[in-house]
Amino acid sequence: MAKFQREHTWNVTIDGVQHEVYCRFEGNRYVLYADDDHVANVYRKSARTMWYGMEEPVTMFGKPCVFIVWDEKPDIVVDGRIIGRGVDYEKALAKKNNRPSLGYWIIFWAGVFLLLVVAALVLTKWRNITSWRDYIIGGTAAIWMIFWSVKNLVQLTHGENRSIIAEDKSKGANSNEL
Repeated sequence: MAKFQREHTWNVTIDGVQHEVYCRFEGNRYVLYADDDHVANVYRKSARTMWYGMEEPVTMFGKPCVFIVWDEKPDIVVDGRIIGRGVDYEKALAKKNNRPSLGYWIIFWAGVFLLLVVAALVLTKWRNITSWRDYIIGGTAAIWMIFWSVKNLVQLTHGENRSIIAEDKSKGANSNEL
């Protein structure tokens, strides 16, 4: 099991000048320094909110940046690039935001498959079935899997969750209002 890293350092070049950004995790907050100057204290949110990650706008070296924590790994976005990961922020954000819906779609199709299997078994053996209990349990489980995944897929499209699936970039860390 990987040990949780409590300190991170990134080397950032802004306008041709090399800078060092340092982050230390202390209790429930991330403390950011830029060239030994304190920039911000970024407080962690609830565990449920952290499931989707955290994005906080910060200003460093006179430039708007974004401090992110995805999969419990902090990073800095400068000029549209995630420094520690070395990838484009918008592409990485789109990929990250597809994860919840992908999982729900997998559960949905697994439920449909289970329901079809149960239906096929019932239709082929319906005259010889002495106990319907297993078929009822399998069918009920399949229906609940389908219902639960559809409910969560619909919930992802609600207005307050649009930032999770990156449809609304007018507020928060994705905005230009820094």
